Amino acid sequence: MDEHDDRPIAVRRERRKSCGVRVKSEPDTLPEMRTPKRSNCKRKARFSEPGLSSGLTPMLRRTALMNTPSSHRRSSAPVPRQHSATRSANTTINSDEPQPLRQILEGRVERRRRRSALRTAIDKLDTKYQRTASSAKAKIDNLQEQLRARDQEIHELQNATIIVDTSRVWDLERQVDDLERELKQAQDQERTVVLDWTMAARDPFEEPDEDEDMFGNETVAQLACSTPSRRARASFPTPPATSPMAFAPDTPASVSRFRHAQTVQRTPPSHVGVQASMPDPELTARMEEVDSLKREVGKLTGTLDSYRLVVGKLNRRLLEDPSGEDVSVSSLDTIEAQVNSILQTLSDRTAALTELESNIATLGFPGQNASEMLTTLSAAFRSARLELEYLTPGEITLPLSSHGAEVLDLILDQLRALAHKVKESDETVDEYHAIELSLRQQLDARVTAMDGLRNEIAEAKEVAAAKDAEIATKDNQIRDLDIGNDRLRGAVDKYIRDISELERLIERMESDANDANSTQLERQEMVKSLEIQLKETTQRATELQDELEVSQASHQKHLSAVNRRSGQALALRDARVAELRTEIDSVNASLRQAHERIKDLRVERDTAEAENDSLRGVVENMKAELQRVMRMSEDLTSERGDDGPDIPGKMMSGKLARRSSGRKRRRYDSGLGFLDEDEVDV
Repeated sequence: MDEHDDRPIAVRRERRKSCGVRVKSEPDTLPEMRTPKRSNCKRKARFSEPGLSSGLTPMLRRTALMNTPSSHRRSSAPVPRQHSATRSANTTINSDEPQPLRQILEGRVERRRRRSALRTAIDKLDTKYQRTASSAKAKIDNLQEQLRARDQEIHELQNATIIVDTSRVWDLERQVDDLERELKQAQDQERTVVLDWTMAARDPFEEPDEDEDMFGNETVAQLACSTPSRRARASFPTPPATSPMAFAPDTPASVSRFRHAQTVQRTPPSHVGVQASMPDPELTARMEEVDSLKREVGKLTGTLDSYRLVVGKLNRRLLEDPSGEDVSVSSLDTIEAQVNSILQTLSDRTAALTELESNIATLGFPGQNASEMLTTLSAAFRSARLELEYLTPGEITLPLSSHGAEVLDLILDQLRALAHKVKESDETVDEYHAIELSLRQQLDARVTAMDGLRNEIAEAKEVAAAKDAEIATKDNQIRDLDIGNDRLRGAVDKYIRDISELERLIERMESDANDANSTQLERQEMVKSLEIQLKETTQRATELQDELEVSQASHQKHLSAVNRRSGQALALRDARVAELRTEIDSVNASLRQAHERIKDLRVERDTAEAENDSLRGVVENMKAELQRVMRMSEDLTSERGDDGPDIPGKMMSGKLARRSSGRKRRRYDSGLGFLDEDEVDV
């Protein structure tokens, strides 16, 4: 057929017929190379199968990915290709035989499959990127929830700590107040005790003695000699009014005595740590001794007066007695000498008694004379001995008939012991004050620590706010990455258009290669090498897809490990919160652990982003490979301009190509851009 015929292919091609055995220049050892095709392919009127539905289809906004059914795949191995020489011979011999239109469409089907595989790989990459972005966003949301939970826990712990410290301070203040109240009550109790010594020591069945208040001769002699009575009596004399009744311990008979003691004027209470209001027992004893000495002097004076009266009576009797004249002068002289000696002795004794009375009067004991003063002194010593026996617990070895000096020594010893006890009480009070001061210092330290903790919590909140700002920045970066992904999709669409242009260039190369038989072999070999490279590229895309699946599986394992570690971290966090409720100082360590965890998660997110970047690099490598193929095709195009005349081929002959006619029919487009390819071919 003429190559320059403008008639359609259906009119120009010859009838299919077999005229006999074909003669071959070389033995046909290998079958003819044919493009693999599907056995159940349905022929439609210019409709191409859309293949995998994706978001890259122009008029169809679908995002679902469907695998290629097994029925559409080739179930057998491809037919082995023959050598270039055999193919060229067959092409030369069978160039005059008509070829079906189906063979022309096989190249388009193969290119469509390659485009579909590329779209599938790109869709998988897009899906993986979206999944990674969603997982990163979920991690960020989880971290934000954890931060909010930590803030809530910190707020609750802060409130609980304030409540606990406040309640503890109140308890300490209450304890200090109770101790002060108890100490004050003890001091008041020591001052408000009333005794009834008469009722305590008196036998309830004893009959009163009518002459108990009267002094006999023996009693008067004993008082004169300052000797207490040794007679066993059932009762004791009542202590004088100067005894400290307010400081005596309680006795069973103090209840009835308390009614009569209400009118006694008491010493006003005073603080034990400031002053001590108590009578001087030594001065009281000396005053009583002086009073008793005055009473004794008075008694001695009365005795001397009685002796003087007796002497005067004797002198009068001697003068009146008539028989006295017969008494010898010697006897009278003797009597006179005795009387003079007696008078001298009496005068000396009188002077001594006067001096003694003055000394007793200087002691300050009440009484009209030395005898009364001595009586008062003896009674004071006896009452002091009795009060000492009632005041001090235990048995006193000092008898009641002991001298006043021994009683004074015993009283002084007891006073020293009491002073030592008072000193110990003062030291105890000082110790209580020191404890109170230390408690207040601890309270101040606790308040200072609470202020520091509040400052640290404020700093932690500021750090959390900064982390939130960083997370917002990361969100903005993710949005920027989404925009970059959209741009990548646009670049992929542009890349697909470039591939279509490359395919059109290859078709032009095939149409031009049919004009030159000498360069046909080289061009076929080049096309063969290009096909091999395309197959290698396809295999590389398959390998990349497998690597993507493996990386996705590893990423899933990594996510599960991260979730497991997150569960462990949550368990550790709960344990840490329990420790924080008992110990406030560990809040900073928990916050640092949370910050460390956030850093680790961010590092993992950066790792995932690095993996996405590596996948984008793989796509860029594929793009570079295809650009290299385009450059090779351009080189072939430049070589084609220098070749000789074209020789018609077998499969891609220009005679079988459709030419445009005057009448144009309506063409249907499936959205994959095949009509544009046909227009380029025309």
